[in-house]
Amino acid sequence: MQRAEHERVGEQLYDGADGPEPPVMKVGSTRLRVHGAGGVPGRTLALPESVLPAAGVETPPALGEVSLATADRAARLLDLGAVDPAGF
Repeated sequence: MQRAEHERVGEQLYDGADGPEPPVMKVGSTRLRVHGAGGVPGRTLALPESVLPAAGVETPPALGEVSLATADRAARLLDLGAVDPAGF
């Protein structure tokens, strides 16, 4: 995710909360920790090709949307081990 967008999402969803850093997003059927990076176009989530089958993404880049977890929900998902540990 673009670095500036990543920071904005973190501030809006997790500022002042005991939520995880980085944000947690559901992509296809997998929940992932998402990091900011330079060179990623705005409003884009870039994933390594090796992650796509496990996430249930069959036809990239035809991905329409991802879901962001709120701070409370993300913390619970992390505690349950429901977030991919790869940390993309």
